[in-house]
Amino acid sequence: MTARLGWPPRVRTLVLAVPLMLWAARASVAQPAESPAASPARVLLRSNESVLWLAYSTGATTRLFSRDGTTPFGPGTTIDARVADLAVVEGAAFVVLESGEAYRVTAGQAPIPLRSLPQGATPLGLTSAGQGVYALLASEAAAALRDPEVEAPLASPLSIVWHDGFEWRFLDACPPELESTEFTARLLAHEERLILFWAQEGKLAVAFRALESDGWSSIAPPASEQVTTFWVTTLSGVPTVVAIRPGAKPDELTVFRMFGDVAARQVLWRRTELNLSPLPDGARPAAVRGALGFNQHLAVLISSTESKPFIRFARPAPEEPAEATVSVEDTVQGAGAALRLNDLIQQIAFFSLLLVLTGLFVFRRDSMILRAAPPAGYDLALRAQRLAGALIDFLPFSVAFALALRIPWFDSLRTIGAWALNPEATGAPATNLLLWWASSCGGYALYCLIMELLTRRTVGKTLLGVRLATERGAMPSVGQVLTRNLLRLVELTPQFWVFFVLFLASRNRQRLGDIFARTIAIRAIRGAPPPASGEGDSVEEDAQQEEESAPKE
Repeated sequence: MTARLGWPPRVRTLVLAVPLMLWAARASVAQPAESPAASPARVLLRSNESVLWLAYSTGATTRLFSRDGTTPFGPGTTIDARVADLAVVEGAAFVVLESGEAYRVTAGQAPIPLRSLPQGATPLGLTSAGQGVYALLASEAAAALRDPEVEAPLASPLSIVWHDGFEWRFLDACPPELESTEFTARLLAHEERLILFWAQEGKLAVAFRALESDGWSSIAPPASEQVTTFWVTTLSGVPTVVAIRPGAKPDELTVFRMFGDVAARQVLWRRTELNLSPLPDGARPAAVRGALGFNQHLAVLISSTESKPFIRFARPAPEEPAEATVSVEDTVQGAGAALRLNDLIQQIAFFSLLLVLTGLFVFRRDSMILRAAPPAGYDLALRAQRLAGALIDFLPFSVAFALALRIPWFDSLRTIGAWALNPEATGAPATNLLLWWASSCGGYALYCLIMELLTRRTVGKTLLGVRLATERGAMPSVGQVLTRNLLRLVELTPQFWVFFVLFLASRNRQRLGDIFARTIAIRAIRGAPPPASGEGDSVEEDAQQEEESAPKE
């Protein structure tokens, strides 16, 4: 009497429970959220000259987008709160919410919570130097980070605190010349110094201090004329003030660039004319909302007379901008379409995963416990052998398609990996990255199919001494080779990388395609006696024919 084989009760229960849990999780995510009260959109633009971040807040939600000098804005990351300000730290966004909470946001990854500002305060300005973030804060809130028993009360209404990567620390009070709160202040980090700009009664003033020492020193302001508002940034590494004068046209900017030795207090402010990228047809500027340096351009955030935000790019005259004007609404809507595509992909992936798990349980539930029968003189290939062989076969395709599509190979692989691990937070990658991955996987799977149909092994398997066999030790049939390579496309889909667990847990070191095709990967055992000739199309006969056909020395 033959015993009925199957998975142990605990494993069977787990396999049945996992799809149900996944279904429940998917159903809970799919529930529509309550719509927040309508409120005007808040748009922020920040940069460190090489990476540009855009924050778009509506209601109680903020979408964060980033780009570098060669790629457009990505699909973005969502935070369920409104952003007060942000700074760019080594390409990532250091975000402070209106509640005072802080997060570090990296493109393609979930936000990482950081220590909140004291008393839930919101910063009046942020800047970064190295890995540190410096914030202008009301002295009343900043005082919570000081030791009141040791230090005297703060005389200035504003102080500077900084985040060292772990927590907020008090740095210094602003210069005592800031005697009232009726002013606009901006902070800029440049060459291990903090430069503070402020305008009182329309006149600019400038002071600086070293990051590692106390005390402020004043330097000459860029002009004695009045301004209504201004922004400070670096343009091609040069400190720059972008100002709006009283009575100026909506897009008329007054720009000053600072040259000289700040430490010696010998600086020269040079007025610079700009050439701005044109607005789309029919759009007219209404107001400038911000300006900062990015990719050897000045990125200028404006709103049109229809209250639509745009990002215009400018270069110092006579150079013309190489970047075209970007519609913020088009960027956000495009990201929304990408999110809908990502949701569709996740739904398809979920049902496909459910289908595969059901098929695995119904048709191959004994695959995890039954021992395969490699032919005489052979044993199961080591997992390291199989992984190394797969890399040898796959890498040429992925590198070749990356070069053909002109995308960075490692960064693209990292983005695809982040999408696989956290699709809800990262959203679907850009179209060119999806095309790269699909082309690499398709070319690799087709190559494996052809090679295994002709020789039952690929170049990688040959170099590592691995060949294919059925679970009973025979040569795989054409149908088995087709099955394992069609399922290879499923396994390479980022949402199905979870099936790699089967390869690690399977007793016969089989991946998903092997389990359904009933194939195994085998290696010759050193010192094993030569196999006896058997009947049929066997692995032993195939190996013996290869040895006999090899050239003799």
